[in-house]
Amino acid sequence: MTWLAWRQVRLPALLLAVLIVLGAIAMLLVGRPPGGTSFGEREDVATLLYGGAIGAAYGLPALLGAFLGAPVVTRELEAGTHRLAWTQGISRTRWLLTRTAVAGAVVLASSGLVALLVTWWAARRDHASADFRSSLVNPDVFGARGLVPVGTAVFALALGVAVGAVVRRTLPAVAVTLALVAAVQLAMPLVIREHLWPPVEQDVAFSAESLRSVLGDSDVGGIAELRVAIPAQDAWVVGNDTLDRNGDVVAPPAFLTECFTGYAPGSSGPEKPVAECMARLDAEGYRQHVEYQPTSHFWPLQIVETLLLLVTAGALTWFSAWWVRTRLT
Repeated sequence: MTWLAWRQVRLPALLLAVLIVLGAIAMLLVGRPPGGTSFGEREDVATLLYGGAIGAAYGLPALLGAFLGAPVVTRELEAGTHRLAWTQGISRTRWLLTRTAVAGAVVLASSGLVALLVTWWAARRDHASADFRSSLVNPDVFGARGLVPVGTAVFALALGVAVGAVVRRTLPAVAVTLALVAAVQLAMPLVIREHLWPPVEQDVAFSAESLRSVLGDSDVGGIAELRVAIPAQDAWVVGNDTLDRNGDVVAPPAFLTECFTGYAPGSSGPEKPVAECMARLDAEGYRQHVEYQPTSHFWPLQIVETLLLLVTAGALTWFSAWWVRTRLT
């Protein structure tokens, strides 16, 4: 049975191996410039390769789940060969788990290699071009580095198997799996990730020096949000609220509107009125409460998110086995 399961995934596995080798060769050819300060004439190529590598790390899990996970059950159901397997003394659970394990080995190997290559080369890219560097905890790159791509790929595989078992048709199962994996990848940074590890909380006093930016409210006018400097420059800010002297969350006071007319922080604009307004905010007890995930939280967040994905994958695998055992004929 293992050999039969391998025969059904060996072509995708071979294609993945070829693509990974080609990507590794491209990374080695672009390399790293002498002194690590600039890629010189290869800067455009390095930027393109960087974007492609990040995109591949994000896109691979959905593709693996859709094209390796979904057909685990649907291919056999559509061909009718599952009945033959079940009448040869092989239990339905063993049949499913063997096929899933073989596909899982391909998923682990491919996603692990891609994550390793992207993490290694992106770190060299960050070091070589400080202006291009993105914070490791930034949602744009967090899910493409470290352990999370592997956890996402395993989750996507288990999800694809479960969807295939329920839907029973390959093309609909592929489409549903792609949509669900994409939805999870969007929900993770937007809703879930910031709660996986306690953020650093800090109250920042207002001053002309601490002010970094001002966001206006185009609908009703006035100031919508104030942003201040925090010690961790590369942090991912997950909460930013103005507090009054009682510690209650409030909107920035109305008098600030006049302070920032025609002013941009760091420019040569009317600094004195801004400084006076910041001093007034401080005197009246206002402060900015900021919650953020510093880069030192990269690995704790990676580990917790990966464990969450793996536990969910385990639950989906159990569901698939139960469904195949009790609902399929």
